[in-house]
This record gives sequence, structure tokens and C-alpha cells, in this order.
Amino acid sequence: MEHWHALKKGDGEKSRARSCACRACIGCFVSIVLIAAILGIVYIFIRPRLRDVQVVDIKQVAEPNIRLNGTDSGFSARYDIALQVDNPGDTSWTFTELVANVFDKPSNKKLGGGSLTDTKVTRNQVQSLNLPATLDYRGTGNGDEIVSRFAHICGQPRQAMDVRVSTTISIKGFSWIYKPTIDKDFSITCPQ
Repeated sequence: MEHWHALKKGDGEKSRARSCACRACIGCFVSIVLIAAILGIVYIFIRPRLRDVQVVDIKQVAEPNIRLNGTDSGFSARYDIALQVDNPGDTSWTFTELVANVFDKPSNKKLGGGSLTDTKVTRNQVQSLNLPATLDYRGTGNGDEIVSRFAHICGQPRQAMDVRVSTTISIKGFSWIYKPTIDKDFSITCPQ
């Protein structure tokens, strides 16, 4: 009888230990759910109200340098990428970085890009921004199609060059969670 009593006592200790561990797991789970819910509510109410960011235009700033012959074929040019930002919120906020990359649309090869850092967007306003970009493309030699298309923007016969501008937005305090990207197609033409 004593032996049976000792077994019962030992089983109870295991049961109590298991119950304590189970309560700790439930408490940990509830804590994680509460923290996630609080972070979600903070994100919804405090995050900037980013309603509308548009890539409006891409314009040539300086005369391009075009190299058509030899192994050094390519081009370099400076452009401004015009952005329009609508901040309908009651608080100002800051872009930590705006990065724009320009791609040749038919081949999807990167031609260049640029960035703006620490740009403040004032509250209750529509704001225009110019993002400076440098196109610097090295061709594959004589007859490179991308260099040829770029040369014909202002050359003869004049032809527009189709490009895609991909702009990634980093907002202060939120860029580790979410970085929206806006893609827009343009046709680069000769400045008048």
C-alpha cells in the first residue's frame, strides 16, 4: 500500500509540472497575440496616410554623351524624374529615401537611376519633387540596339525610346516593414 501511495505522489508532481508548463505556453501565446494586436493598431492609426505618389514625367537636363563606335559604345545623360506627392494627413512625414531606376522597356536592361534622401513632405499639401537621375549605359559593341535607340531620340530619323521608371519609396519608421514601388512607362523624346 505504501508503494502505491509513493507512485501516486510522484505522478502528481509530474502532472503539476506539466500543468505549469502548459500555463506558461498559454501565457506566452496570449502575450504575443496582444503585442501583435497593439502593433497593428499603432500601425493603422499612426502610419502616414500615403494616398497618392505619382511619377509624372522624365525630362532631359543636359546634352547626352553618345558613343556609337567600338567596344566603348554607350551613352550617359542626366534627367530629372518629376514626382507628385499628395499628403492629405494632418502631420508632415519624411521619405528616408526615394530611389528611381530607369529600364529600357523592350530589353528590361537597367539604364541608370538616381535617389533623393531625407525629403520632408508637408501636411495637407500636394508637393512636386524632382529626382535627379543619371543614365549611364555601356553597350556591347558596334550595333548595340539600346545605344542605337537612344541615339535616335534626337538623331535622324527621330524616334522616341520606351523606358520604364521604377520608383521605390522608403518612409521614415516604416521602411523595414513596407517599401512600395511604383512602375510607370514613358517615351523619352528629344527636348524642344
